[in-house]
Amino acid sequence: MKKAFLLHPNGNMNGNLRWPSRNEFEQDKISASLDKIRKLGYWASPFPEGDGITFTNDNYFPSQALDDFRNSFEWIEIEECELSDLQNKMSEILKDKKCRCKVLVPIRKLRIENAFTIGDFKFWPPVEENGFSANEHPWFEYFVGDTSIFEISEQSFGQWDGEIRKEEDLLRYPLIELNISVYESDLLGINADINAEMRLLRTASEQADRALDLLRITQCSFEKIEYLPDRAGQLDNGFTVTYFLPELREYKETLLQHIVYPVRASNNWLGLEAEYISEPYLEWLARIVKGDSNTEIELAIRSSIIALSQAFYTVYEEARFLALVFALDGLCSPDSKWKAWKHRTYIAAISSGGNIHTYEHDLKIFEYVYSDVRNKLVHSGASFISIKDADSKSVSEIIRSLIVRCIIVIYQKGFSSKDDLHNFARGILSQSQFEQCSNKVIDYYDNKRGRTTHSKQRPKW
Repeated sequence: MKKAFLLHPNGNMNGNLRWPSRNEFEQDKISASLDKIRKLGYWASPFPEGDGITFTNDNYFPSQALDDFRNSFEWIEIEECELSDLQNKMSEILKDKKCRCKVLVPIRKLRIENAFTIGDFKFWPPVEENGFSANEHPWFEYFVGDTSIFEISEQSFGQWDGEIRKEEDLLRYPLIELNISVYESDLLGINADINAEMRLLRTASEQADRALDLLRITQCSFEKIEYLPDRAGQLDNGFTVTYFLPELREYKETLLQHIVYPVRASNNWLGLEAEYISEPYLEWLARIVKGDSNTEIELAIRSSIIALSQAFYTVYEEARFLALVFALDGLCSPDSKWKAWKHRTYIAAISSGGNIHTYEHDLKIFEYVYSDVRNKLVHSGASFISIKDADSKSVSEIIRSLIVRCIIVIYQKGFSSKDDLHNFARGILSQSQFEQCSNKVIDYYDNKRGRTTHSKQRPKW
């Protein structure tokens, strides 16, 4: 049986019968029960949001009222409740239920001149003088309406860093618009539970940041980390900001902002000037990073993209590089028994897509970054400053490029599992020209390092 809570009248406050969601109850049952309670001398009216009724009675007795409402609303389990306990009781009922919300998330350190869409993510430029106009912005009419009461800023190239005090200030930033699902118990806690508000902000920020991942992997570089957008929703004053528009009417639209991440590092002092790139694989990736991952390999892709994106904001260069190496291995899923040259040839085979010239290049460069850089960091306690001729930015960019090209190969070939990757690599590496190429690269490094790789140590596919 459905549950509702009876709040007795208190002073000038009417009594309420409250339930968690209008979707739980049929309107014809509510109407019939209202007729019954009104015949008992109560004035009663439903809330426009559909989540309860308000009532009064000049001759009110709490115990009699409880019986009257239980008899009139016999299809609901009714429990008496104090106003101070209502939120906790409602939250307990709603703890596993979710509500769809449209969210608008401002982005700092991003410059876009035109609106565009990638998958389910919509990107809106800021309203600026000589830039994206108020008439073009779909949310201007919603928040402002009259251009005469909105001071349009000069073109700021994504550097406007003012506070967001009201909804219309969102229009001064680039915005990401998307739909997310959040727990109703958290929506219920707005203005009452700081933890619920912070969970909502983190959810919106993290999911909007997946849209920025699509820009980071295609238009950002570890060799120029100053040209990065900020994390979604995070402003210069430390606050994380999002505007929520819930689909269910009982939850009101609201602008939320709190300091959600107390510790924050910024290495993107210039920001990203981005443009729309029309690539079919980006539409495919947009679905994956949003969370609609259907296969084993898509889950690996999503994890690797998030790790790559997070590496851009990692302060320590050694940790940044190692995170990228782990992301590449996680994406390609080599067999745990494939070590040394077998591991290197496997990764290079995938990133090359079967092109012999690309394979030779990738095998050489991957062997260098893995053996001469990664192994020294992991096994010798080295740092970049102690490794001669190893530039942290350039080797990180090498791994980023390998990750992106492996993802594109997976898209082009339609792989769905790590077995598909293994079979693809085996098919390439078993060809004589690739075996000869592998031996050529091995000989190159043997000569460079002054050692010999015996035949039994050379990979056999």
